Amino acid sequence: MWKSIASSSDGTNLAAGVNGGSIYMSTNAGATWTERLDDQSRFWMSIAFSWDDTTLAAVASTDFIWTSTDAGSTWTAQTAAGSRRWQSIASSSDGTNLAAVESAFGIGSIWTYA
Repeated sequence: MWKSIASSSDGTNLAAGVNGGSIYMSTNAGATWTERLDDQSRFWMSIAFSWDDTTLAAVASTDFIWTSTDAGSTWTAQTAAGSRRWQSIASSSDGTNLAAVESAFGIGSIWTYA
């Protein structure tokens, strides 16, 4: 089941996450899709683009925050914030600042990274 989607500023680049699956990328406004991060154990909740369309961030429930600096070709787990029940993520326009929201048992918190 598709759970999250994000668009570049001009709508050409798209990133979509599958609940219990992969992150897929499109560079042609959704005409074709390429699987980029394949792991059937992740439940992708939210994806965010920077304004320059090269930096992305994604969160998975009961997992880490993941980032890409090459338009989604490769992804790196950001382990400093820990594995949490991430719900949503937002990025600053240049991709250098992230804010993520987690929720566990009705209690939420906000994590920021600069």
